Order: sequence, then C-alpha cells, then structure tokens
Amino acid sequence: MLEIAGLHANPSASFPPSNHHFQTLRTQHHIIHLLQSCTTHNQLKQIHAQTLKSQLQAHNPIARKLIELYTTFENPHYAYTTLTQVQNPNASVYNALIKAHTSHGAHLLALILYTHMLSHGTQPDPFSFPIVLKACANLEARELGQQIHAQTLKFCVIVDPFVSNSLILMYSKFGLRDCARKVFDEVPTRNVVMWTTMIDVYTRAGLMDEAAEFFEKMPERNVFTWTAMISGHLRNGSPMLALGIFRAMQACGVHPDEVAVLGAISACARLGGLGIGKWAHVYVKAHGLDINKVSLANGLMDMYVKCGSLADALEVFNEMPKRSVVSYNTMVCGLAMHGKGKEAIELFENMQKDGFKPNEVTLAGVLSACAHSGLVDEGLNIFRSIEEKYGFCPNIRHYGCMVDLLGRAGQLKESHNLIKSMPFEPNEVIWGALLSASKMHGNLELAEYALVRVIELGPEGAGYYALLSNAYAGLGRWHDSGRVRAIMKANGVSKTPGRSWIEANNNVHEFVSGDKSHPQSKEIHEMLDLLDDSLRLEGYVPGFFGTGDYG
Repeated sequence: MLEIAGLHANPSASFPPSNHHFQTLRTQHHIIHLLQSCTTHNQLKQIHAQTLKSQLQAHNPIARKLIELYTTFENPHYAYTTLTQVQNPNASVYNALIKAHTSHGAHLLALILYTHMLSHGTQPDPFSFPIVLKACANLEARELGQQIHAQTLKFCVIVDPFVSNSLILMYSKFGLRDCARKVFDEVPTRNVVMWTTMIDVYTRAGLMDEAAEFFEKMPERNVFTWTAMISGHLRNGSPMLALGIFRAMQACGVHPDEVAVLGAISACARLGGLGIGKWAHVYVKAHGLDINKVSLANGLMDMYVKCGSLADALEVFNEMPKRSVVSYNTMVCGLAMHGKGKEAIELFENMQKDGFKPNEVTLAGVLSACAHSGLVDEGLNIFRSIEEKYGFCPNIRHYGCMVDLLGRAGQLKESHNLIKSMPFEPNEVIWGALLSASKMHGNLELAEYALVRVIELGPEGAGYYALLSNAYAGLGRWHDSGRVRAIMKANGVSKTPGRSWIEANNNVHEFVSGDKSHPQSKEIHEMLDLLDDSLRLEGYVPGFFGTGDYG
C-alpha cells in the first residue's frame, strides 16, 4: 500500500485517476448542488431519478440529503425507500431517517431503525444519540433509555455536551431527577446549556431553592438561563420573583429576548402591574423585538385585559397583521371580564366571518360574557347551537357558564334543573355557581343545599362556607351562620389568607391578610381605619351583599 498526502492507494489502480472517476465526482457535485437548491417535491423526485440513473443512490452524502428533503416535504415513505437503496449506509444516513421519524411523531419506528442500524454493524455517532434519547423520552421508555445511556458510555460519546444534555432531558421527563443530576455531576466539561437544563429540571419539579442554588453557582449565564428562572417562578406561582429576576437580568446587561419579555408580561398580568407591563410593551418596540409575533401580541393583550386596560388590549388586537384563534379567545374573554357582553358576541361573530373556527375556549368565553351582561336569550341560543353548529358536545365548563347565566338572572329553578340534566356529574364549580346565585337572590335554602353538594365533593372549599355563613349573618340568622362555621371547623377547613398586589410608581407591592411585614404597614392600616370610619359616617353598614369579613 502507498500513502500519498494521507490517501491510501492501490498500486494496481490506474494513476492518475481515470476520466470516469472525475466524471463521477462532477456528477456527485452537480446532484448535491441541485439538492441544495431544491424547493419543491416534484423537483426532488426528478433529482432522485437522476441519482438512480447515474447509479449514485448509494453515495452517503446524497442519500442523507435526499432523506432530509423528503422529510421536509413530509414524505417519510420515500425517505425510507432511499435508505433501502444504499448498500452500506453510514451513521449520518441513518440519523437523517431516524430524525425524520421523530419529527413526524413516529418515535417507535425511530427506535426500530436505530436497532436496525446497530444490527447491520453501523456504529452510531454523537449525532445519533440525542435523536434516539428524545424518542425514548417521548415514549417514556425508561428501560430502553437506560440501555442507550449505557451505549453512550460504550461508544465514548457521553462527553459530548449534546449527548449528555439529551440524557439529562430524558431523565427529567421520566421524573428521575437524581439520574439527571448524576449525569450532570459526572460530565467532565459542562456548558451553559447543561446548567440551564438542570435549572429547568428543578423548576418543573417545583424545587425552586435547588434551581436558585444552581443559578448562583453557574460560571456563566445567557439569556436562556435567565428565562428558565423567570419561567420557573411563573410556573410555581411566584410572579413577584419572576419580575425580580427579569429586572436583575437587565441590571446585569443581558438583553431579554421575546420569551423573557413574554414572561415579564405574564407576571405583570398576574400582578396587575399595568405600568411595568406598558414599559415592557415599549421595550419590545424600542429593541426591535417582533411585536407582530402572535404569541407576544397575545401576551400583551392578556396583560392589558387583566390589568384593567381594555382599550390598550383592543389597540394591540386591531394592529395585529396576523391573528390566531388564541388572539380572538383572549379578546372575547377580556370583553366578558369587563362586562362587555354585546361587544364579545360581535367579536365572536366577526371571528367566524374572518375564517376562524371557534373552539371550546371561545364558546366558554362568549357564554361567560352573556352571563356577566345578563344576555340570557343570546346565551341560550349559543349554548343550544354548540353541538349542531360547532361540532362538539358542551363540556362541563360550558354548563358552568349556563348555570351562572341563569342563576345571575334569578332563574334559580332553571339553573338547578340544568344541573340535573347534565350528562356528567357536576363538580365543585357548578355547585358553587348555584350557591353564589342563590345567595345573591336570597334563596338560602337552595344555597345550603348547594353547599352540601360541594362538601360531598371535597370539604376544602373554605370560600363557599364563608359565603353562606356571611349571608346568614347579614340577615341576622346568627344560629345558622354559626352552624355553617361549625361544619367548616369540624371538616378541618381553614380559610386561605387573602393575597393581593397593587402597583405604585412602577413598583408592585404584595399584601397578605394578617401580614404586617410591609414597611408602611402602620400607615396603611391607619388609612384603612380612616376609610372605614368615613364609610360608616356616610351610613354604610356591612350587610347581606357584603362579605362581612375584612380580614
């Protein structure tokens, strides 16, 4: 054997290479160029035919590109046929086909292809494992995932950051946090992606202290790391902390991307932080983020609606060049929340004229709008048309809206009869709606009946007990009020402390019932006492329609 410039040559072969050899190379190069510029499925089939005619279907780079393009044009059958035409496919060809199957949700077939690759003597490369580990995660195939983990050690590829990160993600999806942590600890070199993945592992498990510990230990952070912490706090019900992380991110000179800004906007929506939310809106425009991106615009609308600025929400909606069903749902539900029933129905109709099909959320939103605006006939007509016009059966949420609609309108008998006719068992929300309506219209016997039904489903609904007890107290029926409180105590039900937020000078302040840790707590309570005295001087007396409970 001769070795010239790193090439092994056979002495019996012709040298220099023949014209046929050069012609083959030129044809290969030409076909690859055609594949790179291919834009339609018909073009691809023509190029594929040319590879068969030129007998280049076994050329691995060409086969891999064919498979990738067939996947792009959603033709997995032709992609698989391409593999069968390759005499000795390498790992990259198999990887392309395995990835094609996972991208179409055929995770089991992807794993079968992987075993086929191994049985035919083709050794997987570092690009193989992230694909098959993702398939294991989606199939929740724990045992197989662990076997593939062993193979990453056998083929010495676990040191590859993409492989180790895929293992962490897989174990996270299995709920095996200790295994994910072990992989992380044993990898000699960790990049920022792996650190961020571990933070996501802990936040999804609700372990925010562990996530914060990882965050503090990180040698470097990027925008995705900060966003993982923001999302984690939101996911675990801490919008104040999420907003704090967002501000700290900016203070460190890290420019938020669309996902981070969307997280801040979501926090503002939960906190009622209109000023900060408007600042985020301005930030989006000033820093070139895609304000026309549907998810970002939907988030802004949701924030404005929940912060009480319906006009700003409508402005965002009207300026959207492209909308989704979620866009319409957000505005329909927003109009419902603000008591704009007729406007919600009008938007509901315009949505259909614009070619969007209402879904279950849309119908619940428009029925809620009818309930809040007293539009009984309109609500009944929409409810009766759900199955015939929109193609699905009313769910328990739709029935809940109708129970609320009829109850608010004083039609308590009709509301109760609707509950009896439901094709499924009523839940706590259904009975709670009847309880609230019965209290509103003074039918406390029906309200107590509804409370008993709530208790049967689960005695932890403290708000319903308090609602009925206060209603009895408001009418001077102290014995009945005490009886309800006694039932509440016997069932071990304690009222969750009230929690609220208020924004002042672009700062959000949190208040919890009974908590006096706020630095201005003394002044706040003095002002509340002053307001209380002023109300009483004006003749206000807490009664039937009041909560009777200032906490």
